[in-house]
Amino acid sequence: MSDLASLDTATVLGRAERLAQEDPQRESEERWSIVVELHHRGGSPVYQAAKGWCDSPNSLLRCLGADVLGQLGFSAGYPFAEASTPTLMGLLSDPDPPVVESALVALGHLKTGDLPTVCALMSHASAEVRHAVAFCLGGRDEELAVQTLVRLSKDDEARVRDWATFALGALSTVDTSMLRDALVERLSDSDGDVRGEAMRGLALRKDMRAAGAILEELQRPGGSDLAINAASEMPRNEFLPLLEALLASNPDAENVSLAIAECRRATRAV
Repeated sequence: MSDLASLDTATVLGRAERLAQEDPQRESEERWSIVVELHHRGGSPVYQAAKGWCDSPNSLLRCLGADVLGQLGFSAGYPFAEASTPTLMGLLSDPDPPVVESALVALGHLKTGDLPTVCALMSHASAEVRHAVAFCLGGRDEELAVQTLVRLSKDDEARVRDWATFALGALSTVDTSMLRDALVERLSDSDGDVRGEAMRGLALRKDMRAAGAILEELQRPGGSDLAINAASEMPRNEFLPLLEALLASNPDAENVSLAIAECRRATRAV
């Protein structure tokens, strides 16, 4: 692909439209490279084009419009966030799930959107849409947002549970018994990433119910980066032998070295 920065905006917009229609899976590197270029350019012409795509009868162009609006002008503080919100909210009732997904992700980047409307999509038939709801709610601490994330942390799909648990544990500043109990429930999840996010979230809140799960995870072959990070956040002497064994097998593991240092510091402080 030629250097996009050397092309005028009209040419880039035309190429974006063509590439979007040639990529029904929305996965090609070319498509996303040009979306990122439009994010960097910002400006009213790009905003107007993206808004027009959102009104297109072609669902691939509606996705493109949402993908562009979601981070348009990010380096300048998202100057089109307020103007884009009604357009993106309108796409939440789109009959095509990928369009709804793109709109939710865009609203999440912009940290905007009507909360009840977003949360109502937590029961959508599409796992991708439910995952996007969890993404959209990350960092929102309203009670309804937290309640919805708790629900999504029990979703049938592991990737939905993973992001919802991450949003509850790492992105939320809320510290309630409801949130902690939801994280505790995920300590026994069948998915390792979900378990790790639950450990980290509880460790950040110094909830000792995570200690046993951290110990168990550190004993797994290779250890878990999330469990190692949790050990750093809630250091305990009992983690040291397992962390030292991990470091012996991988001397360059900086996160393990940090966890060991934190655990030793905590032990000395007792």
